[in-house]
Parts: sequence; C-alpha cells; structure tokens
Amino acid sequence: MTGADLVGTVSDQASATIAGCTISVTNIETGIAREVTTDASGRYTVPSLTPGAYLVTAAFTGFRPQTRARVELPLGQIITVDFTLVLVTSAEPVTVAASSVLVSPSRTEVSTVINQQQIDSLPIEGRNFIGFSLLAPGVSNDRTPLQGAASTSGISFTGQRGRSNNVMVDGLDNNDPVVGAVRASLSQDAVREFQVLVNSYSAEFGKASGGVVNIVTKSGSNTLHGGAFFYFRDDALNAKKYFDRFDIFGNPITSDKPPFAQRQWGGTFGGPVRKARTFFFGSLERADIEDSRFVTIDEAAVAVLNHAGFPVVRGNVPLEARNTQLLGKVDHHWSASRLLTLRGHYADIEREGIDDFGEIGRASCRERV
Repeated sequence: MTGADLVGTVSDQASATIAGCTISVTNIETGIAREVTTDASGRYTVPSLTPGAYLVTAAFTGFRPQTRARVELPLGQIITVDFTLVLVTSAEPVTVAASSVLVSPSRTEVSTVINQQQIDSLPIEGRNFIGFSLLAPGVSNDRTPLQGAASTSGISFTGQRGRSNNVMVDGLDNNDPVVGAVRASLSQDAVREFQVLVNSYSAEFGKASGGVVNIVTKSGSNTLHGGAFFYFRDDALNAKKYFDRFDIFGNPITSDKPPFAQRQWGGTFGGPVRKARTFFFGSLERADIEDSRFVTIDEAAVAVLNHAGFPVVRGNVPLEARNTQLLGKVDHHWSASRLLTLRGHYADIEREGIDDFGEIGRASCRERV
C-alpha cells in the first residue's frame, strides 16, 4: 500500500443520512481532485489517495456546502471525516477546521507512521532515516553479527534478525533475493514518509517473518521547490575510543587520536512539468568518509605473520567509504483516478572496513544498484 483511504458519512441536522451527496477531495500540493458520491446509507469511500494534506468538500442540492480545510492523510491509514449539512436558502459555503479520526477500527496491525515533519526535524546519525523506526514499539537495533558484505536495515522487529524484514519503496520490493539484505538506500530528503509494521499486518505485505518498512518517496507539486545541505565532521570533534587508551589487558597506552573526516552533501529539486497534471522530482546525496580500525594483534603474532608473508599493521588502519545516491521521479495524472509514475534509482556504494574486528577491517566491497 502506497496511499491512504478516506471514508465517512454525510447526514443532515436531524441525523438522517444523505444519499447522492457529492464529495470532492483535492490535494493541496498538486491540485489533483477526485469526486465520489455517497451511497444509499450516506457513506462514501475514496481509496488509494497519495499521502498528504487535502481539502474535502461535501455538497448537495438544498444544503449549504461544507469544506474541511486541511485533512492530513498519513500513509497506510483509513481516515474518517463525517459531515453534517445544514438546510439553507442560499448556497453560501461553510469552511470548518478538519477533525479526522486517526483510529482505524477496521485494521488490526501494529504499525507506526513516521511522517515528513519527523524525518525533517529529528536528528539521526549519518542521515540513515530508517533509524527512525526505533520510535515504533517492538523495534530495536539488530545485534546479529554481520553476515557477509551486504548490509541489512539494521533494525530488529520483536527479536527477529534484520534479514527477516521486508523493506519496500513505493510499493516495490527493495530486498536482495538471495541474502535478504537491503538493495539500495535512499537520501533522507527524498523520503516523504514511511510506515513501520511490526506484526499482524495484512497479506499484501508479507515476505517477512520480522517486520515491514513501507517507504513512499517525495513527488513534485504545483510550485518549484528544493533544498541543499552540507554536513562535515572531523577528528577534532571525536574522543579516543577504549582501545586507543588501553591495551587488550587493560593497561594504559599512548596513541594518537584516530583519523576521521566525514563530508555529506546533496539536495533535492521538484516542481510541475504541467500544473495539476505532470510533476518531476530529483534528489542527490553523496557521502565521503575517511575512518580507521584499531588493530590490537599482539606484537609477537604480528612479527610471525609478517615473516610468513602476511602483512599485518597494528594501530589505526585507515579506510574509506563512498556512497552516492541518485533518484529521479516523474508523476503523470491521466485522470483523477489514474496515475502513471516513473522512478529511477541509482546507488554506488564503495566501502572498506566491512567488519570492525582485526585485519578484517581492511577488506572492502563495492555495490551498485
């Protein structure tokens, strides 16, 4: 699921339901509108709406039209908006503040939506937005030892390992079919919001004995918008780690502070190709990291290994990591109920130090998605 559903009931002041009432739902950002009518019981349903803010209007002959000014539709939720129309002799519209019911009685899954405000405002190390999943109950860091070079989401649902999760992007599978790792990561600024499903989720997700992370990327709107960022860290901001101050037996040692530098930059840009019809969005993020691993092999063992032709270095062994992420997206609305989306995603990940222990820290791998 990559959208939200809007439901509700329309009635008059005597609590009698109104059949045939027109419900108009308009996306504030794109201007795309959909219309439905209430059934014989006065109920209406508008399924699969793009997450975002909407104007919802109820209009029926002989009644004053009523508009809910801003109804927020979070990803994967069923939002209820009811109307009570008033008989009038004129067609003067009434606008009221939106008050939607956020509890979906028809859904049984344990889930949490991480919205755009949280993604943009909360601090996160390395801009790894999936880490916000820890805000959901039943989610913790994955403590399973790394198995190979391919990385996982790094999160555990109710004790399951990270490779048991299902990570989806815009409704499509984003998992390695062999080892269950995450295929490619996205720039944090390219994510609109995502849903964290811990358990009891519907069969439309599946493919996981752990949990599901359901991600929706941003799209363009009727106005040009964009942004840029640059983050920088170096060893002046870091303190020495334990093994920089003590040997393997706990004795104090003197060593230099390990080298470190991290530069992370990028930006996004989006807007209309044709207003209220076709939109584009693009994002770029680049991370360059210069780090090290501290090797604590005994000096006698180092001498034996070097003499045998296996070069080993003690102390801080430098390593590098590079990560480039690109995303391009075009949305074309054929009609109010038909949408065509084209999305291309490229990630080039090159990293040394796939393991934190010993000389394994000098190994490297390269991934392209």
